[in-house]
Amino acid sequence: ASSDKILESYNYNKEEINQ
Repeated sequence: ASSDKILESYNYNKEEINQ
Protein backbone atom coordinates (compact mmCIF):
# COMPACT_ATOMS: atom_id res chain seq x y z
CA ALA A 1 0.00 0.00 0.00
CA SER A 2 1.02 3.63 -0.28
CA SER A 3 1.47 3.82 3.50
CA ASP A 4 4.25 1.23 3.20
CA LYS A 5 6.04 3.46 0.69
CA ILE A 6 5.74 6.40 3.07
CA LEU A 7 7.19 4.39 5.95
CA GLU A 8 10.00 3.16 3.71
CA SER A 9 11.04 6.67 2.70
CA TYR A 10 10.69 7.87 6.30
CA ASN A 11 13.03 5.20 7.64
CA TYR A 12 15.46 5.80 4.76
CA ASN A 13 15.60 9.51 5.46
CA LYS A 14 16.11 8.88 9.18
CA GLU A 15 19.14 6.68 8.43
CA GLU A 16 20.57 9.30 6.05
CA ILE A 17 20.31 11.96 8.76
CA ASN A 18 22.02 9.75 11.37
CA GLN A 19 24.96 9.22 9.05
